[in-house]
Amino acid sequence: MLPKKYRLTFKEFNQNKQHPVKFTSVYFDLLIKSSNNLNPRFVIITPKSIDKRSSLRHKTKRIIIEAIRKKLDKIGSNKDVLVRTKRTIDKKDKVSVERGIDLFIKRTVL
Repeated sequence: MLPKKYRLTFKEFNQNKQHPVKFTSVYFDLLIKSSNNLNPRFVIITPKSIDKRSSLRHKTKRIIIEAIRKKLDKIGSNKDVLVRTKRTIDKKDKVSVERGIDLFIKRTVL
């Protein structure tokens, strides 16, 4: 789980009036908005259309959170980030998800 200062709700993300910059991957979409906070904040959404079983949706969410948590020191401040998953993520997909997050960090200089 992310520390509270790095968490964001979907409602708070939508209240930010900035237009998001969108990046896509095989596993997730990333929407990035500028904010006035000192820390980057994240919201991860795993819709029911991915899988009915909540256990698999939560597992997917935990894998993404863990990949983000490892890279928090490299991510810049003043960003609100929404991660919308496109499919379930298994242990074998974990490495490719981490590579995808690394690529977004390098490309966007979060």
